[in-house]
Amino acid sequence: MKINDDWQLVSEELNVTLQRRKVYEKGSKIGQEYWSNIAYCHTPQDALKYLIKREIMGDGMEDLKTICDKIDHLYADIDRLKIAKADL
Repeated sequence: MKINDDWQLVSEELNVTLQRRKVYEKGSKIGQEYWSNIAYCHTPQDALKYLIKREIMGDGMEDLKTICDKIDHLYADIDRLKIAKADL
């Protein structure tokens, strides 16, 4: 399930994997995109919570406006997932 252009969830039998889009920077595949496993979670909710924490804590954001803008952007992505689920 795609969250946005850079993040997706992949459901497996025992867990939900949070993946991030990356691009090869070396070797014969330079410029090609791939999905890298970032976290293995029990539920989609756990994966989304992890993503929010990672994005907020990992960017070294220094001011409150930047943090709030990032949270708003992530929540908007999550809300789009809820709307897509409701359409099923």
